[in-house]
Amino acid sequence: MSNNPYSNNPYNSPQKNVSPYAPTKYGSGRPDPNPLKRLRPVAICLIVVTIIGFANIFGGIILRVTMGLMTFDLNDPRFIGNIFGLVIISAIHLAMLLGAINMIRGVSYSSCYTAAVLACIPICSPVLILGIPFGIWAIVVLNQSDVKSAFQ
Repeated sequence: MSNNPYSNNPYNSPQKNVSPYAPTKYGSGRPDPNPLKRLRPVAICLIVVTIIGFANIFGGIILRVTMGLMTFDLNDPRFIGNIFGLVIISAIHLAMLLGAINMIRGVSYSSCYTAAVLACIPICSPVLILGIPFGIWAIVVLNQSDVKSAFQ
């Protein structure tokens, strides 16, 4: 008895993916030639959200100064605390921005994954919870095996 998948024998056992061009989840049957292109939409979303976060930071500073709520007195502990907090949040946003840019470029898997994880943390996420869905989306795409191997 032949085990040829193309025979007309109805008693042959069914076989999955008998052809190298069997349909896959990408449609054509051929492997995705550039799996990193799946990172571009989420990277663009992270960049936009991070830019909104930077605008929120600097807009808040301008608003506080113009309303007189923030003075530039180095002896005032609130001023030092505000500056310290703004520097930390700005550094986190910068790391997320660089990670998102690396997603588009397809370099530094660790920086991309770090940006995705930072976007999932509500305190670190730009505009609080706006970055969380994009961070989860980025983690899901980054954990796909073909995307991981494309970084190497």
